[in-house]
Amino acid sequence: MLTRFSCIRSFALLALVVAFAACSKELPPRPGTPPAHLLVITVSGLRADHVSGAYLYLRPTTAWPVDTVLKNDGQALAFDDLCGQGVAFAWAFAPAAKSRDALAALFTGAPSASTPSDVPMLAESLAKAGFRTEAFVSSTGLGDTMALARGFASFEARANDAETLDAAAQALAKLDRAKTEHLFVWVHLDGPDAPFEPLALPPREGEAGGAVDFARRFVDPKYSGAIDGSLTTLAKIERGELALSDADRAHLVDLYDGEVAATAGLLRNFVAGWRNVDGTGEFWNRTLTVVAGTSGVDLYERARAEPRHGAWLGIERVRVPLFFRHPGSLTGSRLLAELVELSDVAPTLREWFLGASAEPKNAAIRGRSLLPRFDSYVTRPFESRAAVAVDAEHGAAALRTSEWTLLSNAAPGAAQPDLRLYERSRDPREEQDVAASRPEKLAELEAELRAELARRGVAPKAP
Repeated sequence: MLTRFSCIRSFALLALVVAFAACSKELPPRPGTPPAHLLVITVSGLRADHVSGAYLYLRPTTAWPVDTVLKNDGQALAFDDLCGQGVAFAWAFAPAAKSRDALAALFTGAPSASTPSDVPMLAESLAKAGFRTEAFVSSTGLGDTMALARGFASFEARANDAETLDAAAQALAKLDRAKTEHLFVWVHLDGPDAPFEPLALPPREGEAGGAVDFARRFVDPKYSGAIDGSLTTLAKIERGELALSDADRAHLVDLYDGEVAATAGLLRNFVAGWRNVDGTGEFWNRTLTVVAGTSGVDLYERARAEPRHGAWLGIERVRVPLFFRHPGSLTGSRLLAELVELSDVAPTLREWFLGASAEPKNAAIRGRSLLPRFDSYVTRPFESRAAVAVDAEHGAAALRTSEWTLLSNAAPGAAQPDLRLYERSRDPREEQDVAASRPEKLAELEAELRAELARRGVAPKAP
């Protein structure tokens, strides 16, 4: 007679056998119309918790009003609209606080601080498959972009976001679409990263209304403090040379939100141009659009009693928005709670366009295809795992599970790293350190972090 435990074990083994059998067979064709083109938009400094719409920020930072006629014509193209038409991840994390490192992970699937030369970039894989590949980047904060340019037939770096988007729009307008069977365009924006100095944005041609002054959109007109969003001021805050009042912190948030809104406005105009480039919207309908933040920013909303050191990999620095939109083959508006990393993007897109067998066999690739989480027409196993972020230069690392966050920072001169533990299921903003009261959980997660860093071939330097 089977015991309760043996029944459970039998069912578990049966599930594994079924899952293995499903994976060993060729998948049925994906329903709907497959995308022919790929548009990847990445944005530095974009925090998920300051995105409205699906991410529930109360200010309309990423929304744009559109009348009913245009909406019914498919012209609702603001960030929130696109996100609401696709599949978004509520808990997506960058593998590092620097955008360049995050982009390397996004385009390879290898979440390390450097881009291994033997791991192909997504553009290289798609170019070999016949895609025309073009990149347009705002390179102010990226540094050396040589590795990121691998696989792109055309790679244009511009000084600011408006110029970057204009260059991409002009290239699209000149494109011989009849002779371009598959197109991959990457657009990277400096976005709302520091400095926080939002500008006015003129209306699109044919639309009513004047310029929108994003510098004033959210700020309190009664604020009279000396804090601004300049790099000089932010550096003084970081060094602890400027004490911030509640009003000062609120003002920084106001300026940042203006930057987010201005970036969203620029993106909306660009996407509208893509949507209307052929006059019918068909080219846009055949395009899979992926939008991802690559880093967050610390706005000092919550005071910290102790001086900070090195890199702070708190949730405000590495939690980013991520969504995929292609209504022709990815149906349903969904916000998924699965923890994912930017390194999951390249494996997802390789499988989507090239098939599962196209994923390079390389130990450095730790990313997973997210298609098993998207698809409902077929059931496939998906490996849930922790999200890890590393700043090896400053001796910082972070591990996040569905319930916990461990932050490890190497304090100068300290024999051991400074460890902070947060119960994310109860404290999603990571404000209450419970390391002292949960030593067993702290030890468990520290061991898991060390093992994961070893698997990824990265480790913070010793303090």
